[in-house]
Amino acid sequence: MSSLGYALDGLYSAGWWPGEGDRCIQSADGRWMPEPSKIIELFAESGYQIRISSCEQSTRCRVEWSKWGGIHGSAVGRSRDEALLIGYTELIRVGTSAGCIG
Repeated sequence: MSSLGYALDGLYSAGWWPGEGDRCIQSADGRWMPEPSKIIELFAESGYQIRISSCEQSTRCRVEWSKWGGIHGSAVGRSRDEALLIGYTELIRVGTSAGCIG
């Protein structure tokens, strides 16, 4: 299973389910996930600024979210999409995310 597959496992186990009208895409294994641009919007709707950085040498991507200048959370993945999914899953689990959860 790809690392994106594990991120999707976490997303679904956190209670996310695609809803009608959500901007979602289908992963290679057939499961639905929110479009990366939708995840970024959901962070903003929850009051977070998001920063996405990648480290070319380690082939990892880091997503950090913050309010008022301090980092409130971060996630690391093998790709931008994976890091965003892991971060979004964390927002769902702590109950601060708006929209696109079911």
